[in-house]
Amino acid sequence: MADDERGRAELAEWERIDQLLAVAVPNAVYDPDADVAVQEELAAVEAELREAAPVAARADELQALRGLGSMEQTEPREGDEAVRDELTRRAGSYVQKDVDACLAHALAAHLGHYTDPAARAAAADLPVHPPKRGPCPASATGRRGASGAGRGPDGPPVPRRIVR
Repeated sequence: MADDERGRAELAEWERIDQLLAVAVPNAVYDPDADVAVQEELAAVEAELREAAPVAARADELQALRGLGSMEQTEPREGDEAVRDELTRRAGSYVQKDVDACLAHALAAHLGHYTDPAARAAAADLPVHPPKRGPCPASATGRRGASGAGRGPDGPPVPRRIVR
């Protein structure tokens, strides 16, 4: 059990509980509000949630814009790279490709927070690639139509062959 990280953490927690019990007054009632370790853990969780809230809100916004086919109407903001990861976690890699294309276009055109050279330098290592044409692919803007008929997997029209 102590070979992995989780096992070590659980073992440390049981040792901490054992120490609490050793110094406890007989018939004492455990009060988690008085337990420093519990309060520190709760504070850390709250801090994580506060830090994640803006990312989740921006992910909601981009997901809604993507659904409306108007993702290209928003300028990128600082932190959109983390939003990209959140959207991928929520919806899968098909969204990631769309967001990557929009971020790559914004980076190449120096839009939004990418007007700052430092932001562009920081984004140089990101796995986004400049689009071949236009600000966002058809799949990112939702302009495929309800079924995507007549489109290839990446959005460009597929020539149709008429059979008689």
